[in-house]
Amino acid sequence: LFLELSILLSREYDKKKPNAARMHKLSMAIALIENNISTICVADIVEETGYTQRHINRLFKEIFDLTPTEYITRKRLEKSWHHLQSTNATVTETANIFGFSDSNYFIKKFKQHYGLTPGKLKRSHIL
Repeated sequence: LFLELSILLSREYDKKKPNAARMHKLSMAIALIENNISTICVADIVEETGYTQRHINRLFKEIFDLTPTEYITRKRLEKSWHHLQSTNATVTETANIFGFSDSNYFIKKFKQHYGLTPGKLKRSHIL
């Protein structure tokens, strides 16, 4: 989280006129995602920041080259990777913990992002 915020701030200050309010709202959005990873949705970010969904989409795309939904999914996948390696939780339990209500969708997204299934990760960690 700190690294991402540092990168965001440095990018913003590279521009001619930094917009502190915009960066504050983006920081709020990131913190909201981190603190509510299993239940967060874009509507929550819109409500918290007061920005429109379109503005939030543009801001995330500009800064992260991801939509807010893609960003949330990536964060969930990152946290699930660490969780799978550090606990005895099953793939289904991990999917549920990090906001994936469908474990098949979780497995699909995990494989797309990491190139292996969560089950393979679990098995390789056991060995």
